Amino acid sequence: MTVPAAVHVGGARHEIMEERTFHCPETFVARLPGAMVIGHKGAVLSSDRRMLWDLSYDWPGLPYQNDVYDWCPKEDEIEELSGITATLATMGSEVNYYHFLLNALPRIDLLRRSGALDEAERILISGAVTPWIVDALGLVKVPVEKLIGTAQHSAVRCQTLIAPSLILDPFVIPRRAMSWVRNEILAHVPWEGNKRRILIDRSDASFRKIHNIDQLRPFLEGQGIEIWRLAGMSLLDQARLFQQADLVIANHGAALTNIIFCRSGTHIVQLMSEGMGENNFRPLASYCGLKLEYLTCPSAPGCEHIHSKDKNLILDAAEVSRILGKHA
Repeated sequence: MTVPAAVHVGGARHEIMEERTFHCPETFVARLPGAMVIGHKGAVLSSDRRMLWDLSYDWPGLPYQNDVYDWCPKEDEIEELSGITATLATMGSEVNYYHFLLNALPRIDLLRRSGALDEAERILISGAVTPWIVDALGLVKVPVEKLIGTAQHSAVRCQTLIAPSLILDPFVIPRRAMSWVRNEILAHVPWEGNKRRILIDRSDASFRKIHNIDQLRPFLEGQGIEIWRLAGMSLLDQARLFQQADLVIANHGAALTNIIFCRSGTHIVQLMSEGMGENNFRPLASYCGLKLEYLTCPSAPGCEHIHSKDKNLILDAAEVSRILGKHA
């Protein structure tokens, strides 16, 4: 898979473009007698306690740095599960919307096509089985009555474990995985046109916020830009909102995962700090035929010692006016 990438060198619209090539291995579904699943990230150990690396990805992607080595349970800490257990537990999916949507959910497709989704007596997910998770997995026809979570079952030995393959770079998503998620969710969203202008407000987050959002609010709303906070919104409501948008302005962050629900031609403006690069969302925009623009913003006061990716930013009204002029 070859995708374009961008690195920023300062200024609102300066980019250096290059291409990067990623190898996407063949997908598989493994059937493992006596295997264990350890921790929230779903590390898989064989029956003789060897970590199976291609089923146990952990950031930053080096086997010896997997956090399973920080806690490998004693024998009396392991819960025994009879019968057949399938796992969807995936790095970060219990805490991060991007990893849930694009790393965990595509594994369901593999389970379904192999017949294992029906065969499994229980399905292990990362974290807790919350109402939000039940609602989201119900949209992709996962039998929610079978769900158990690593929050309550953090070390299990399965009589038989069925484990679908992982995306081995969890930040560069293959087209096939993205398309499956997009099609499954949008099947529940009737087409209503896409004329909404939206800006994602992270004021309820602890970092990576638009510092001057309150001062800009009258101007933004006067330009017909709707300001949205996504925390607490269902997966279906987020998909519907982005499908109806033809302009999206948002800080770099997991909320931009929702661009996979946008219609072709939608204009995406990703706010980033100076000196920051990224390759998460450009492939997704390319797959969906979106117009992705990076807008480099000054850092807010007090952010000098914060990592560039996490700085709070100052959004310039003149830059928004420029964007709207292009968008009209």
